[in-house]
Amino acid sequence: MANKKLKLLYLAQYLWEQTDEQHPGTMQEIIAYLASCGISAERKSLYDDLELLRLYGMDVQSVRGKSYGYFLGDREFQLPELKLLIDVVQASPFLTQGKSMELIAKLEKLTSRPNARQLRRQVYVMDRVRTHNERLYYAVDGLHTAINDDRKVTFRYFDWTASGGKSYRRCRLCVSFLHITPPHISGVVACGLLASAYKQTA
Repeated sequence: MANKKLKLLYLAQYLWEQTDEQHPGTMQEIIAYLASCGISAERKSLYDDLELLRLYGMDVQSVRGKSYGYFLGDREFQLPELKLLIDVVQASPFLTQGKSMELIAKLEKLTSRPNARQLRRQVYVMDRVRTHNERLYYAVDGLHTAINDDRKVTFRYFDWTASGGKSYRRCRLCVSFLHITPPHISGVVACGLLASAYKQTA
């Protein structure tokens, strides 16, 4: 019984990770994949399992012809959308190179492995100045949270010293208070604020 339940999970995983419209999985390939996971399966039971996944809501499609097989059709993000998102991540100067690659790797998991390889070929190191401050990534989230919760944000301005340290400005005007409404403009505000921070940390 346990293997039967696991078979459905592994079958869903196979369709998600290994198949797409250009790369359908044949019944032989599905059986071989399940066997590699320690699950034995027969054709007749797999037809029933595929139908169960359809009833569950997965867009399991079949192709007929010389290479009869199955693939996962509709996904949360289509390939052109993922390419667009990866372009945005690559172009952002607020992200370190390491954080950019980490986010791109997560985006690749939203499609099949064959498509992920296609996305990986699109990734290249852009010839632009990038921040080395990993904390800016989390500062964006902090600003969004504060603005959405209708809270004030305090900023302290500083200058870099010759030794690479921070020297906070002491004047009264060197502390800013921010109170933004309505919340739907928080993204614009956060980007603008981090643009200023980026200039200081790049």
